Amino acid sequence: MSGQYHSMRSYSAYLYPGFLSFLLVLMMSGLVKADEAIQDYRNLLSDYRIEIQDDLTYTRIVSLEYQVLTPAGAEALQKYHYSYFSENESLTVLDASITSPDGKVFPVEQENIYEQDLGGRDQERRSRETVVIFSQLTPGSLM
Repeated sequence: MSGQYHSMRSYSAYLYPGFLSFLLVLMMSGLVKADEAIQDYRNLLSDYRIEIQDDLTYTRIVSLEYQVLTPAGAEALQKYHYSYFSENESLTVLDASITSPDGKVFPVEQENIYEQDLGGRDQERRSRETVVIFSQLTPGSLM
């Protein structure tokens, strides 16, 4: 997720030896899956396709899908940022939606998709980002 850094929880054996042992026992017993033990969300799809035209311009299609695992994951993914350079790039959101745990699909409303200027050397060479707000995320949701 370009332009946005998400902190991942990390645990030190020096500070939390009991917690790590307990977590390891839970994973070994099968009560907690290893990939879910300390994650707030899971990346289900990261597909990047680039189509180069004869005039050497290109179209990049990015498909991303995440599953929210915890309330903290819902909060972390609620505002998604994607950066680009306005000098030679433009960005269009083709589809943004939330699938609730019961399977209902909620499209993100257009007013929850906007662009903002991140600054740069001059008006032509500026960094911009598109922000998509996923306001109805809950654990179990897909975005």
